[in-house]
Amino acid sequence: MIIRNTLVGWSSMAVNFAVALASVPIQVHYLGKTGLGVWLLLMNMWAFMLLLDLGVSQSLARHVADDLVRDDIDSLGKSVSTSLAMYSVLALAAILIYLVLAFNLDRFFNIPPDFLDSATWAMLPLCAVTVFSLPAKIFEALLFAREELYIYQSVVMTTVLARLGLIWLFLHQGWGLLGVGLSFALAGFCEFAMTGYFSLRGMHASAWLRVSWDWARARKMIIYARDALLIQLGLIARAQLPVLILGILSTPVALAYFGVAMRLTTHAVSLSTVVARAVQPKLSLLKAGDKDEDMVRLLKRSTLYASYFAGFLGLGLYFLSEPFLVLWLGEGFVKSAKVVRILVVPLVMLMSLGPSEAVLFSIKRHGFTGILNLIEIAIMGLVIFGLVQEKGDIGAAIGLGLALLLLRPWVLPWYVCRKTGVRLGEFWLQGILRAWLPLLLIAPLLGFFLHTWPVHGWFGFVAVCLGLGLLCGLVFIFVVMGPVERSFWLQKLSFF
Repeated sequence: MIIRNTLVGWSSMAVNFAVALASVPIQVHYLGKTGLGVWLLLMNMWAFMLLLDLGVSQSLARHVADDLVRDDIDSLGKSVSTSLAMYSVLALAAILIYLVLAFNLDRFFNIPPDFLDSATWAMLPLCAVTVFSLPAKIFEALLFAREELYIYQSVVMTTVLARLGLIWLFLHQGWGLLGVGLSFALAGFCEFAMTGYFSLRGMHASAWLRVSWDWARARKMIIYARDALLIQLGLIARAQLPVLILGILSTPVALAYFGVAMRLTTHAVSLSTVVARAVQPKLSLLKAGDKDEDMVRLLKRSTLYASYFAGFLGLGLYFLSEPFLVLWLGEGFVKSAKVVRILVVPLVMLMSLGPSEAVLFSIKRHGFTGILNLIEIAIMGLVIFGLVQEKGDIGAAIGLGLALLLLRPWVLPWYVCRKTGVRLGEFWLQGILRAWLPLLLIAPLLGFFLHTWPVHGWFGFVAVCLGLGLLCGLVFIFVVMGPVERSFWLQKLSFF
């Protein structure tokens, strides 16, 4: 089951990346830079509306898993019915917020008059899909609890591909922003219906699927959801707050430049989280078994791997983002490469600390991450507000980068080392710096190579990517890993 879920998860990630690559040129072709910027602003508001979940989905998944393990249908009914009651109230709140935003867009955001009407109507299908997505999280929780994540990921892959086709169809028919909004809504409804069908098979839902309220269960769910909400707020605000401020103070074109850059960096971050997700269950088991020394060893090893992989992605983003953007969207989006380069170091640091956040989850100290998120959001908002009117998308990138560098890289390792007993210097030397130093030596060589022989065409771009991957892979095996680490993996592989 774990292998199946992992493989399907990787496939889903690849499909999402491919669809993102295909959809942006289509939107630029039919909507232009300004239209793309307005649509990214609408998607920004939709992403912030996901916070209305208030952490209930994570809490629900945990309680449903416990109920199914105990085969306690009565308790399952309390968890589901209480969640449905919560989501009913939250859905009403979502409708009110969307209506206020949709018919006051010109008051809140800098949207050109030519796009104002279409943006207003495009908000309505986004409202509908948000409202229905809240109770549909119950179906996701059931699949997660039964370890059938592969089913959910397969459904998502199917609907994402369908959405791409609908975007092209509606834009080709001249529906503009409303067509893009309708494509998201229709694909979303299909996802909810399919997820509901697969999650409820053989479960006799009529016995427990209802709307009611249980105060004791609600208190338990709210307590667990509190910390989850802080983390969710940090993840969403980190990516979306700069876009929101750009929509208020700058132009849709600047927003388009920043949004395209964030597409690239967000996918890189999602790739790097694989290491943290992979080790988190093992870290939890080691902590539960009081095997603290083994947990510390796994923390060091996973930090080394995550840091090297993050550095490898950082090299690619810094040196290859400009030729990629030229090949992908044309010379008109070269400015997005400047945004990417500003964000490389902060995001590499963020990705390198993924295992540290996984440890905090394992020792039930993840509330600290939520507090860090809130402070970062405050710093980010203040800096971006001060820079974005003068520098536009570049100012937003500087604000996001400073927020990620000022606090997290120094406070999070200190806190993790304090809780695990690892020396802070040892954490940096044996983990992050050990991974980064060889890559810092590769960087000037790669820069000289690309300056002497610039990338032309997709064939050259792919060849450079493969060459960089091969070089970094060999350096990792023969330089970074060391004899002890290599013998560890040889012993592991010998079982196969």
